[in-house]
Amino acid sequence: METRNFFYPLHEMPPYHRYANPPYPVSLSISREGLSLPSSVKLTEEDVAYISSRIKEAIKSG
Repeated sequence: METRNFFYPLHEMPPYHRYANPPYPVSLSISREGLSLPSSVKLTEEDVAYISSRIKEAIKSG
């Protein structure tokens, strides 16, 4: 299962550096702690079961 950052805060993207006036605690928190789950109209029930089981395993293992 692939992982990636939930999103990149705009103030951290090069085109917007000059507009940044940090700190942006909410934006930073969400970008670092957010969870982006696989999503597609092509996901099968088996895919969803696999993804769900992996998430449950991760939660149990802490």
